[in-house]
Amino acid sequence: MLSPNSLRKIRLFVIFLILSVFVSANMAAHAAQSEDIPRNFDAREDYNRGFRAKQSSDQETAEKNLRQRVKDAEVEYSTARGTARRIRRFVGPFDGAQPGYQPVTRARKFLDDYRQLLGLTAQDDADLEVTDEVVSRDNGASHVYLRQRRQGIPVYDGQLQVDIDGEGRLQSISNNGMRGLAASLAFTRPTLSASQAVTAAAQHLGISTQTPPEVFESGTDPQQTTRLTEPELSTEDIVMRLMWLPIRDKLTRLVWNFQIHTPDGQHVYDFTVDAKSGKVWTRFDWIASANYQVYPQPFESPDQASPAPPLDGRQTLSNPADPLASPLGWHDTGSAAYTALRGNNVYAYLDVLGFNSPTGAQPDCGASLTCAFPMDLSLSPANYRSAAATNLFYWTNLAHDIFYRYGFDEANGNFQINNFGKGGAGNDYLRAEAQDGGGSCNANFLTPADGSPPRMQLYVCSRAIDGSSFFPAHDADLEGAVIVHEYGHGVTNRLVGGPSNVSCLNNDQQPGEGWSDFFGLVFTVRPGDSGTMKRGFGKYLFGQPPDGNGIRPKPYSTDSAINNFNYASINGLAVPHGVGSVWAEVLWRMYWRLVDAHGSSADLADPPALSNAAAWAGNQRALLYVVDGLKYTACSPTFVDARDGIIASAAAHFGGEDVCMIWNTFAAFGLGTNAVPGGANSTTPANGFAVPASCSGSPSPSPSPSPSPSPSPSPSPSPSPSPSPSPSPSPSPSPSPSPSPSPSPSPSPSPSPAPTAYTLSVTKTNSSRGAVNSSPSGISCGTSCSSASASFASGSMVTLTASPFIFRKFTGWSGDCTGTSRTCTVLMDRARTVNATFQ
Repeated sequence: MLSPNSLRKIRLFVIFLILSVFVSANMAAHAAQSEDIPRNFDAREDYNRGFRAKQSSDQETAEKNLRQRVKDAEVEYSTARGTARRIRRFVGPFDGAQPGYQPVTRARKFLDDYRQLLGLTAQDDADLEVTDEVVSRDNGASHVYLRQRRQGIPVYDGQLQVDIDGEGRLQSISNNGMRGLAASLAFTRPTLSASQAVTAAAQHLGISTQTPPEVFESGTDPQQTTRLTEPELSTEDIVMRLMWLPIRDKLTRLVWNFQIHTPDGQHVYDFTVDAKSGKVWTRFDWIASANYQVYPQPFESPDQASPAPPLDGRQTLSNPADPLASPLGWHDTGSAAYTALRGNNVYAYLDVLGFNSPTGAQPDCGASLTCAFPMDLSLSPANYRSAAATNLFYWTNLAHDIFYRYGFDEANGNFQINNFGKGGAGNDYLRAEAQDGGGSCNANFLTPADGSPPRMQLYVCSRAIDGSSFFPAHDADLEGAVIVHEYGHGVTNRLVGGPSNVSCLNNDQQPGEGWSDFFGLVFTVRPGDSGTMKRGFGKYLFGQPPDGNGIRPKPYSTDSAINNFNYASINGLAVPHGVGSVWAEVLWRMYWRLVDAHGSSADLADPPALSNAAAWAGNQRALLYVVDGLKYTACSPTFVDARDGIIASAAAHFGGEDVCMIWNTFAAFGLGTNAVPGGANSTTPANGFAVPASCSGSPSPSPSPSPSPSPSPSPSPSPSPSPSPSPSPSPSPSPSPSPSPSPSPSPSPSPSPAPTAYTLSVTKTNSSRGAVNSSPSGISCGTSCSSASASFASGSMVTLTASPFIFRKFTGWSGDCTGTSRTCTVLMDRARTVNATFQ
């Protein structure tokens, strides 16, 4: 007799066959509209526009008490919720060492101590549950993740994070919870059924379903967990759970939370639907668009190999697996060994029909595990599928092993079937789909929570950025930087917010795409490369030459004539890739500052012991600080939050010797201590160029120039940011007039030499409401400054940037600058005077 589950599967298969034509047409129509559908949707943004929660008197008192104990403590509040979103110091921990501490006990003690400042009641505190406790293998730092609950129902993304260094000292607290949760609940029982919520989601997507969702499991737990099927809408069962959704201060709604895996394989939508009204509040897309013959690291693509395409420039590598990260190699899980491209970390297969599973003949390396398959790049990718899948298998395993060395291991939620008793949840190896038939000219990565397998999809492309076609098509499986980029999405989604929460990177200012581009760049740096080189991203896939500009708004480079982005440059750029490219640029500058200071190691995959600080090269340090810094980064991070994560990691390693160098690099980019992010979904931040007082005497690069309005920047007259740690020259004083020459028989005196510098004077109206800084450096007029002046070389161009403080506004320039743009440029052909007005 067939089991109920088997009968259900047969019934669903019959339904799928009957509806297959309708579903294909329906989803094709939806796909045609998808270009107009934003990747993410959050109705709270419009609902809360103009709303600003006030801090309570208890919070004000608690903040005052904190600042009396810790002079340079920083507190950032949530505009919508009124909670203290982030409590941190720019440099150093909050308290003294606590030998033998227990991370969870210590974290709860900190939360209790700062409860009033965080905006939590005693009941809120008591209801917190620990979701993850992660200890970094390298330095003993702990990251404790807790989730807010009420009546056994969790708060959607209601996470609190406590970061503690290896000596038990508090580093920072991040808070995405709701203050006074019990009093904010609008209602406590659902009146909308789970099926009705799914129907509301379908309507939101513009999809008309012909059959109602079929409920096959209903739970009696507090979240009323319900399982149902809707083959027209989702290829996998839809699991529904009740959650509390914070809307704004004093308002929390009960919602149904669930995920829909769209039949086209392009989206996994995470929905929250009001359990009373049926309103869709949020929709986030979880997909972030032995012997091996391969293009090995650091070759970015076939274009960098020798011989060049269409000839075969691959190399044969023997046993490249790292024995620490992959102790059984790449084809063995401990309970099974494979001759296919399958093992403990990755299962790479061909999905040419786009079914999200192996389709057709699959590569087999044989008993000798010789994964060498023919390839002719003068033909279409369909002629070398096994070779492409092998290259994908190599790069994804390589990424697993290298990221393992830098802190993305079992306890931190990495991707493995067998975790060898080292913590974390297993059974979540990566499914890597080569030459996926479900799309083109792209790649993506799906990251579920720890314990569920992620999925990477790589497509082929025959269309250039300008819309023209090329032949033969290019295969993303052969572009190592793209593969690492996609793998990087899995790393950042598991590490930011902890391995159990993969919903932390859905906000507009989050740097996810930038982190991934940075990883792709770092893995493919070749000997002889320099920071001033032009590095385009995604060149091969889109048919560009090796020196092409890539697919980002600007190529990456420390040369400001090639890339002159700064923090405020995200204004007007597309979300998420354009915004992310700005974050990748500042990381790229930090990378080269560290390389210039500490050199570069050809062996990125095998860093030395942490106790041997002198042996750590700059490229290894950069990757360590970025990967480890993800664990310190707050949920729904701004660039400022991501900056703080990196600096916290740098402070925890090598005696903090790189902290000020990194601070100065960020500050020169506009991400100084006085940078104003504007909120997690803001794309109009304000630059800030200040550094902590403890770093004010350390070397710094020149600040980033303001971006040119031209899409192809021309060389800037400002000096390029130097990757060298040598200090920037101090502005020289105005020269004294040359003395008159002695009288001579000539009837007229000799002329005085022309001035070599002129003075630029800046004043501010409502000076306490904003800052003005210059590039090149010289003028830095902050909170207590009403005027400033400096000398600049005759004939030079000086860019001034006005940065209003939080809740304030810049209204315009007067004098030798005019207009309301936050930046203006003046030619120093004479003494100049400029006024900036703030409100």
